[in-house]
Amino acid sequence: MFARSQRRPAPAAGQAGTPFLEVSEMVTNVGSLDRALRFVIALGLLSLLLLLEGNARWLGLIGLVPLTTATLRWCPLYTVLGINTGAR
Repeated sequence: MFARSQRRPAPAAGQAGTPFLEVSEMVTNVGSLDRALRFVIALGLLSLLLLLEGNARWLGLIGLVPLTTATLRWCPLYTVLGINTGAR
């Protein structure tokens, strides 16, 4: 009545299984000097959370943007503008 599902044979030793989705390698476009400057700027902006008072202190959260782009070594704005400061 119901068809039995067919099982795929297990991959042999040393062979990887077939992934459901292919993982592509992420292209980086932020170089070493650019990355270091982004970390410094991010720390400076994030320090505003501790230094400023009132609602102005929340401007320090803007520091998450350069921190994230430095950590990932990828900047979406650089992609749009076609800029690559990393090694080619």
